[in-house]
Amino acid sequence: MSRWIRHFGLLLGLAATAAFVVYAARTLHGQDLSRYLSLRAIGGIVLAAASYALIIPISALAWRLLLQDMGVGRRWGELGTIMGVTQLAKYIPGNVGQHIGRAAMSLGRGIPLRPYSISVVSEAVLAVIAAILTGTAGCGLSAPSMGLLLAHHGPLALPALLVAACALALGLMLARRVLPALLHRFASKRHGGDARGTLPGNRVLAAALLAYVLNYLVFGTGITAMTLLLLPGQPSQWLLLTGGFALAWVIGFFAPGAPAGLGVREGLMLALLQFSYSPPDALLIVIAMRLATTAGDILCFLAGSAALLLSGRTIGVRAATRLTGDHHET
Repeated sequence: MSRWIRHFGLLLGLAATAAFVVYAARTLHGQDLSRYLSLRAIGGIVLAAASYALIIPISALAWRLLLQDMGVGRRWGELGTIMGVTQLAKYIPGNVGQHIGRAAMSLGRGIPLRPYSISVVSEAVLAVIAAILTGTAGCGLSAPSMGLLLAHHGPLALPALLVAACALALGLMLARRVLPALLHRFASKRHGGDARGTLPGNRVLAAALLAYVLNYLVFGTGITAMTLLLLPGQPSQWLLLTGGFALAWVIGFFAPGAPAGLGVREGLMLALLQFSYSPPDALLIVIAMRLATTAGDILCFLAGSAALLLSGRTIGVRAATRLTGDHHET
């Protein structure tokens, strides 16, 4: 069954990518793209890529808090290195490579299986909740979306939106009652088959949630700066761009076969931006955003690999120094 799901996800990702390419070719046909190839536009993409790369150190901090609350102490830099080195593997369909690589590096560095599994599952749940909260708030409070809400759903639209966001926050506080059932198989026999005592506390879960919300806010700021540099004269749409990316990330996350959500996220972003930008401008924003995220992933991989290489050399130098000292003592 799982194999059929992966095959369906892969076909879905390929279909979404093909549809996006066809739409892009038709929309940009006959358009003068020379003005988008300026140093200003390239600088905007670089700036967005740098803001996207900050996701790794912020997420590593959240991961450290989750592990630490379960009795597993690890340095922030070490966890950031693991996440950075395995970042590019998510472009393998289904993100299988990233999960396998991260698990292998974590277990190889002495992180026990149960805390690792619980922290990763908690991370996924919290990241989805953070994306829904950020996306709902950002898109709902942006001027174009607010106008559509009031026009189609009346003045009660915003209160209903806020109630939905509060319900999601309440769901976070109840996570300790839900997650044990999902993580039952990771519990040890000494806990009587109950994973309740192994889960992070509500304060740590809330702190991690804030970290994941911060991820979307930081990258949303980078996308906004990129858009202002790519399309001079356009009004700033920080709320819409931030919320749109957060919702697009959720859709891509649940597309099991699309490498890094390729095609799926772009389609949703286009649908959200069409009310504020012309089709060519919206398309260029989406393409530039994909270039920025890919460049950011490469930057994270290079930084993680450099840190891994540097840590290996440091360990080698310390070992050599220790052996040399022992030799002189004899």
